[in-house]
Amino acid sequence: MTQEMRSGRTFLASFLVLFLEVALIRWMPAYVRLLAYFSNFILLASFLGIGVGCLLAPARSRLFRFFPAVQAAVIAAVYFLRIEISVPTSGSIYFTSGTSEKVVLVESTMLLPVLFIIVATLFATLAQRMGREMSALPPLRGYTVNIAGSLAGVVAFAVISWLELPPSVWFGVAFAAALPLLVTPEPGDRSRRPLGFAAINIALLIGCLAIVHVMARGAIWSPYYKITVGQEGAETVVEVNNIFHQSMAPVEQKEYFYQWPYAVFGDSFEDVLVLGAGSGTDVAAALRHGAARVDAVEIDPVILRLGLERHPDRPYSDPRVTLVNDDARHFLRTTNKKYDLVVFALIDSLTMQSSFSGVRLESYMFTEESFRAVRDRLKPNGVLVVYNYFREPWLVDRLANTAAAAFGDEPRVHVHEARAYLGVLMAGPRLATLTAEPKVPDQVTAFGQSHAPSPARLHGRDPHIEPARDDWPFLYLRDRHLPRHYGIALALVLGLSTAVVMLTTRGHGGRWSWQFFLLGAGFMLLETKSIIQFALLWGSTWVVASPGQPSRSRARWRATTAPTCWARWWAAWASTYR
Repeated sequence: MTQEMRSGRTFLASFLVLFLEVALIRWMPAYVRLLAYFSNFILLASFLGIGVGCLLAPARSRLFRFFPAVQAAVIAAVYFLRIEISVPTSGSIYFTSGTSEKVVLVESTMLLPVLFIIVATLFATLAQRMGREMSALPPLRGYTVNIAGSLAGVVAFAVISWLELPPSVWFGVAFAAALPLLVTPEPGDRSRRPLGFAAINIALLIGCLAIVHVMARGAIWSPYYKITVGQEGAETVVEVNNIFHQSMAPVEQKEYFYQWPYAVFGDSFEDVLVLGAGSGTDVAAALRHGAARVDAVEIDPVILRLGLERHPDRPYSDPRVTLVNDDARHFLRTTNKKYDLVVFALIDSLTMQSSFSGVRLESYMFTEESFRAVRDRLKPNGVLVVYNYFREPWLVDRLANTAAAAFGDEPRVHVHEARAYLGVLMAGPRLATLTAEPKVPDQVTAFGQSHAPSPARLHGRDPHIEPARDDWPFLYLRDRHLPRHYGIALALVLGLSTAVVMLTTRGHGGRWSWQFFLLGAGFMLLETKSIIQFALLWGSTWVVASPGQPSRSRARWRATTAPTCWARWWAAWASTYR
């Protein structure tokens, strides 16, 4: 076989490994609901699987032939089990689907290690083939081809995300990359495999494509979510990753808080900024009350498009509205405009910023530094309004304390305890113009909830709840702690990873290497810090997070020494043996 053919197979194997990694990080959380909050476990599992697979490259066993079967098991489990994770804790907030359909309820500390094992096994089957292909090339050429293939995998998935293509295309690309590897022998393998075995593997991959296509039917795939749109009575309902996200109806049929600022201060707001504008109800309220100019900032282009096409009030078609597809924090940092009113429009991403950390997509919008940025964008008589269903009283306290620290004045907050702690917070210099306490409606009229009276009360903030800041943006943690369920799952993963690597290297002169362990830990910390800093500079968009993937692919090979297999280091939490 020519060196060009070996290079081609190395390229395909490297492409497949990284492409499938980022695909699974996006695909699995769309169906396993709360895995969206633990996507770093998929990342760590891929680290372990790729490292172990590369270490097993010299072994006689051929793991790649089991890749289609393992992938089919992963996809079938997600399809048939309909797993929903339960995290019973009051110290941190997770949003479950609330579905009435039959699901398998699993406590997260039990499920996460199981998913970790399955994903790690999948990538071990892929990485062994990648390592064997690389070992057949001169080291420098193998390194170069591997980097090229890895970067191509990330670029390909980025293009697919930009084009909003469905998962059937993702797995179709992976199938196309795997097919030449399935029908050609591995380096050094002179045994004859029956054609029927390859046919079974191809049939399994085709079956995977069919299941994935059925699962994604009727959904729109934005760069952030699996989005489904349906009609329930008079309202158009938008779900993301199988959870209710927002609904579209004429603004007079929606909750009172959309029009609350105008009821309190009158129709006196000329310049309005809506952050997290979604499908446009907040914008429709501003237009209804005479706003002269409205800037609508929304991070998800598909949600913006749905609002433009389907909102009954057609707010995004109004010439007074400027649509901005950007991260809200980035917009605040870059705009020079001043506003009479800034609205945080039910900002709730239901997903993580990246697979590197526990920071949610909207976390940096609710920090003291963010509120200060809003304060700087207000006119001398401006006001900030934040409303949402906060679920826990301590979360209302955190936001109130954060606003008080940023504005230097006491915010006004009222809550409806019987309606999932719906809270409406107002802060800014215009509060000083209030001569009387505004009357709060006792009916929320929320979609899917009781319309029975729910009187509001003024909320007296607890000053002991720590405000959120850029150096601690964990809005949904009551205090500084590692959640118990997360710690247990992480400890199980660490123990399992150590045991697997020890068994893998047994009999091959394996030994503990603090140098590689610390190198992996240091790079993981640096990568996480970089992603966060990029988010603060350029926003928490998928475009900003994408460069983290190629940098990871480059660094993983720098952390290795074996000339026959550039084994991947696999995270700060695991050990490295050579």
